[in-house]
Amino acid sequence: MHDYATKIYENLKELCKYSDGMSVDDDILRKRIMSRGFTEEEMNDTLQKYLDLNLIMKEGKTITLIE
Repeated sequence: MHDYATKIYENLKELCKYSDGMSVDDDILRKRIMSRGFTEEEMNDTLQKYLDLNLIMKEGKTITLIE
């Protein structure tokens, strides 16, 4: 069973897959995550976790996958 961080990260990857720079705006991700029943706190915890793992980077309101 996946934890919320994994599910949120999978949503992030899905959104980024369809963008040119493998990036997504924070607001777009937030709307997707909230519509899936996750909280803003869970999203922020997930982003921090993946920032710490150097799997994403965040500049302003833009979140980019690092691969």
